[in-house]
Amino acid sequence: MGILTRRVTLFLAFAAIFIASFYIFRGQNSQMFCSYTDPLICDFLSKIKDRGLNGFSGTYEETFNGKKNSVVTWSLQGKDMEIIHKNPVEEQMHFILKGEKVYLRDYKDQRWWEQSLREMEKYKNQLPFDPMVFQNNFKEMLLDENLKITQEKEDICLGEECVKYFFVDQNGQRLKTTFYVSKATALLRRVEEDAEVVTEISFFTDKKDILPPDLNIKKAPTGTNIFLMNFLERSEKIQDKPDYIKEIEENLNESTSSAAVQGINIENEF
Repeated sequence: MGILTRRVTLFLAFAAIFIASFYIFRGQNSQMFCSYTDPLICDFLSKIKDRGLNGFSGTYEETFNGKKNSVVTWSLQGKDMEIIHKNPVEEQMHFILKGEKVYLRDYKDQRWWEQSLREMEKYKNQLPFDPMVFQNNFKEMLLDENLKITQEKEDICLGEECVKYFFVDQNGQRLKTTFYVSKATALLRRVEEDAEVVTEISFFTDKKDILPPDLNIKKAPTGTNIFLMNFLERSEKIQDKPDYIKEIEENLNESTSSAAVQGINIENEF
């Protein structure tokens, strides 16, 4: 066997080993790239990095001064989204994103405002119960190299076996956010935040179709932040208001007109 032939044979052998190893490890969770020894948290981090909350539906509940002040149901399916906000009994907002259009119920006449997604995206509607807002904030915490994820205990959440985790900062201080991961699926099932506003978010994988309204539709005026204006109008009925609602209202009062309300940035507490 010549030198060239031996080299080709050796190269093919190494290539075969590499390909076999790739397929073996690809089927496993991302433990080999994960800094944690806990296989469940490694599997969870891999899934939430790839999937986020896409395909999830859930509930978002706020309690302030011992009273429940918000109950939100939401769903994310691909790029489509639906949010229904109650205070906690009366409906305060019904928002639908479907394709390139958004719809928002106007409770004055029970019709639906219709606006292009491009127009809505001009405004920073950083309301904390928006699933995309708390998804992004929560993912930032999970991927923050200055925070460590620590297992607390096994528990039952939403009727199944879960593991409860919390965050610890560089000073060894425990943060107020905890979350629960399903032992069976390694999917997120619950997030809790024990702060000024106590927040509980539950996650479900039942697929919910998001459909646009087909009746009683009216075009939203250009230059109007219908999403935020609707929320502020309904928030007037809230007697005991958390700071994030007060901040939105203060920014609105400082604006010269409703059309000028664009850059209000409300940080989620996660």
